[in-house]
Amino acid sequence: MPPNVLTLESTAQSALDILPEFQRKCGKLKATPSSMLPSEILCFMGACRQAGIEKIVESGRSYGYSTECLALMGFDIISYDYNPDPNTDARLFRYNNLVMKKAPCPVVVSAAPKFGLLLDGPKGVDALSIVDQSNPTVVGIHDMAPKNPARIRVDQMQWVTTDRLNPCEELDREHLLSRGLQRSVLEESFVLAIAQFIH
Repeated sequence: MPPNVLTLESTAQSALDILPEFQRKCGKLKATPSSMLPSEILCFMGACRQAGIEKIVESGRSYGYSTECLALMGFDIISYDYNPDPNTDARLFRYNNLVMKKAPCPVVVSAAPKFGLLLDGPKGVDALSIVDQSNPTVVGIHDMAPKNPARIRVDQMQWVTTDRLNPCEELDREHLLSRGLQRSVLEESFVLAIAQFIH
């Protein structure tokens, strides 16, 4: 796997650059039980925009929060889920820039010059294995909190993690409160690890 070229500073700045558009287009989306935090998907999309990426391969759409954010922000998405929620897929069907597949995420070696890979299932070392065999320009892996065993490898590779970076913490407050959670939950779950590679 090539070295990560993202920094905390560049990731924070790219997130802030798209924050007004994100709030306008995605600000009314409802929190869902297992979704990413708004700041996490914002940081991933900011890194993708900074790298000039238009195509995203997503694995694990669950209730569709991150999927819908990506669609509303204009990315072209192929979304994999081996056990999709029928109500979520019915809601998301209206997006012309989204292709939904009922299947586990394959190894992704794309002919496209650049693409982003967002993994929210499989988790941990299984997610890293897909990244090792794929060729994304930007990758995001969810649920890489400090207590996750795969986090050691991510830290060694100096990926950016959203528990060290939250340029838009106020975005998360309502999202967490609506689910009865405190920010201390980040020790156990959540946390997006992001990297950008030069191939």
